[in-house]
Amino acid sequence: MDYRQAQQVREQLYLYTQDVYKHLGIKFEDTGKNNYGPYAEGGPNGAIMHYTASNASYHPKKRPYGRMPVLLPRFARGSKQKVGVQFIIFDKLHDGLKELRDRYPALKDMAADVIFTGDDLTFWHAGWANKWSYGIEFRNIGQIQKDSRGNFFWHRGKIKYVGREPIKIGKGYWEPYTRAQMATGLWVNRAMCACHGILPHRFLGHTHVSNTRIDPGPHFPIHEMRAYSYDPNLVDIPLDMVPFLREFDDDLEVDKREDPLVSEEELHLGMYRHDWDGVPDDWNGVFEDAPASEELGNTANLQNYVQQLRSLGYHVDGESLDDVVAIFRTRWKKRQGRRWVQMIPTKGGMDKEALRLLTVMIRQWDNL
Repeated sequence: MDYRQAQQVREQLYLYTQDVYKHLGIKFEDTGKNNYGPYAEGGPNGAIMHYTASNASYHPKKRPYGRMPVLLPRFARGSKQKVGVQFIIFDKLHDGLKELRDRYPALKDMAADVIFTGDDLTFWHAGWANKWSYGIEFRNIGQIQKDSRGNFFWHRGKIKYVGREPIKIGKGYWEPYTRAQMATGLWVNRAMCACHGILPHRFLGHTHVSNTRIDPGPHFPIHEMRAYSYDPNLVDIPLDMVPFLREFDDDLEVDKREDPLVSEEELHLGMYRHDWDGVPDDWNGVFEDAPASEELGNTANLQNYVQQLRSLGYHVDGESLDDVVAIFRTRWKKRQGRRWVQMIPTKGGMDKEALRLLTVMIRQWDNL
């Protein structure tokens, strides 16, 4: 996808999004506040992947649009819920929106419905990373709990899970992503990388910039999504020929039962996404204090750090190591009253305490 094609995708996806809001009777612009305003010059230059922590609720007659009517106002421009993202990617294409999609030829490669609220504002979605990143929410429950009888639940065990077979990783269970979602996420990221100077080491999951969650989950292919989005040797491979997409399937199960349709407000006010308190993390200028290359070069076991950072989903090369370490170190914060404060200073090389915390993080992923 070249720059001209990517711009067409952006423009038509934005118009399509406004059509969808109008079709569903949802206000596209609200009077609240959920952003820092425009990006600084050259932004966005990073990307953060998320899951929505909400179910699909597809019902052929009663809920043909699933969670769409709930998620759209939550992530709208200026949402009063004080959170927003540039993109929301659903499980599939909604039949009722086909006529709207057909108006925009640039959307022919869209395998699942996408909502695009614009990439001109720094929405609140990933704390201190908001100022340099755009956010993508994939409609997905995330982690699922299993009781002693073998039944699956979500929303902290309150709602019985009905859907596709959960994925087991370590001791934890996760709702699988669909192939349509992954292909559409790749399509969107390719367009954004073509339009903006997205840096590969700033192409991350929310878990890489937040210390309280594993989001978008250990089953999200962050390395592959990054590589096939920006690598000049991979970006032109057609979506139906991208190898990692074959690991996913679109065998969606329609949930026809009556579910409580839990509000996004309840899900995100400390009930499920437990690090969200309605207030974005303060920008602390961490990159101004990034360690110098010569300091890192003299740090013991440097190669060990690099390998472990890569194993966790960070992109590390010789030129980006400074920023990757700064991102990692800023991720580790602790609660102090009602605010999060850093556990590790941002200056200097990676020390033994940083390595210890990195080991803890690896074990957290391995023992889900």
